[in-house]
Amino acid sequence: MLGLNVGLTRNDRNEQDLDSYNEGVYGARTDKRELGHRIFVNRSLHLENIKFYGFDMDYTLAEYKSPQYEQLGFNLLKDRLVSLGYPEEIKAFEYDPSFPVRGLWFDSLYGNLLKVDAYGNILVCVHGFEFLKHSQVYELYPNKFLQLDESRVYVLNTLFNLPETYLLACLIDFFTNSPQFTREKTGVKEGDLTMSFRSIFQDVRSAVDWIHLHGNLKTKTIENLNEYVKKDERLPMFLTRIRESGAKVFLLTNSDYVFTDKIMTYLFDFPHGARG
Repeated sequence: MLGLNVGLTRNDRNEQDLDSYNEGVYGARTDKRELGHRIFVNRSLHLENIKFYGFDMDYTLAEYKSPQYEQLGFNLLKDRLVSLGYPEEIKAFEYDPSFPVRGLWFDSLYGNLLKVDAYGNILVCVHGFEFLKHSQVYELYPNKFLQLDESRVYVLNTLFNLPETYLLACLIDFFTNSPQFTREKTGVKEGDLTMSFRSIFQDVRSAVDWIHLHGNLKTKTIENLNEYVKKDERLPMFLTRIRESGAKVFLLTNSDYVFTDKIMTYLFDFPHGARG
């Protein structure tokens, strides 16, 4: 017999189960916030003893819009690499937000993107856009395992890494499948010129640093704040409530002052002020 919760999603049922459990243990809830708006902890913390609350800016207080912001970074990276001598053809690459995810490893020796578990066991291995079969993975990585060696492996673990993750896949795919180049185990070759996957990775990393420190990524962001930065009217109210509780709030960021000032001014620019 079908119950009344037939139309509920899995999340709805999980939320009902959690509410029932909590009410049985702790008594009826006084608030009914949705599951996604609650805070869950695995270790108790007495907030009344906390007197200072520090926040990062990028992707903490300031959330950049996806995929627009990744697309911007991706395009700037392409332009930078072309200016360094990479083929003009790479400008035709289009960013696909469905491909890159946080936390992938890039093996600069073989040019592979790896999805691994907490112990270094390889779950997925991609060369460019080619998903390697089990036999191919075992050939490169005995026991489907790779030690996290910083001289070989780079962990792409932040949201800022998404554009370069996809660009690395594009470049590896482009060079290994181009009739102009001969594919080798650790790179590609054209005549007497050998381009290792490690050198491609180093060029991409240098380009990332350049667009952040010397390029116009921040300039374009400031010029189009509404396009690239999410604005949440709850943010000023949230920080004000912390201050009203007697605690102090501070900002800790490695962004320069001009960029930080523009972003934070935009985030707090509401007609109603901090009260909401």
